[in-house]
Amino acid sequence: MMQPPVHRYLQQGLTLIELMVAMTIGLLFLLALSALFLSFKQTSLQQGGVAQMQDDQRMAMTILSQVIQSAGYFPNPASATVSTALAADSTTVSGVSFTAGQVIYGVDSGVAATPDTLYVRYQSAQNDGVVNCQGGTNASATTATYINQLSASATTLQLTCGLNGATALGVVGGVNLSAATTCNRVGYVGISNVKFLYGLDPSGSGSVTRYASAGVVSNWSYVYAVKPVITQLYCFQQGVAPQSVTFSQTISLPNQQ
Repeated sequence: MMQPPVHRYLQQGLTLIELMVAMTIGLLFLLALSALFLSFKQTSLQQGGVAQMQDDQRMAMTILSQVIQSAGYFPNPASATVSTALAADSTTVSGVSFTAGQVIYGVDSGVAATPDTLYVRYQSAQNDGVVNCQGGTNASATTATYINQLSASATTLQLTCGLNGATALGVVGGVNLSAATTCNRVGYVGISNVKFLYGLDPSGSGSVTRYASAGVVSNWSYVYAVKPVITQLYCFQQGVAPQSVTFSQTISLPNQQ
């Protein structure tokens, strides 16, 4: 009896063409994943940079608002007036003179790209909660007078604060100094400028009629509001100059009389 023929199947591997096709498909898949990863990374950097810039905006305006709104404060109105509490002073801060009762003073740099300087004066009793521009309070046993010096540094890219003529310190900003002229990465750079406009009420009507720079102000008792305009730098792409982003806020002087 004859046996049925035995069929032998030879095991075959991938041909060179099939291998090349598989490698090409795999390479395209990896390239797509890489592009997707880079896109996610870029988006994450941008979102992180914007969030950091917004945090600095809030922090800078919080400091400016607290200090400016404290202008003219003194703890003993029952026994003193603003003129007796805040006497004439031309020695605490070199080159800056306050008349009796004057609570605010500004210096216009005269150059758009150069920061202005604002001086805010008030008194503070021990632990009364009045916060100065460096975030401190009066912990001494006596009433103290503070002159807060507010400006910005184009060198350290920070909002700066000095107290009673001492060297000003950076309080907000200064994130990526090396990107001040050319962006080395996408993201927030720092604070490059601050300009101050002063809300004037020359007639004493109780309403601000116009805003002007410090060089135009002839009588500081006419100032009832301050409008800081802060410039920040942000890198939207590498290899180019950072772009300027400005924001401002109008801050009233509740203690101005």
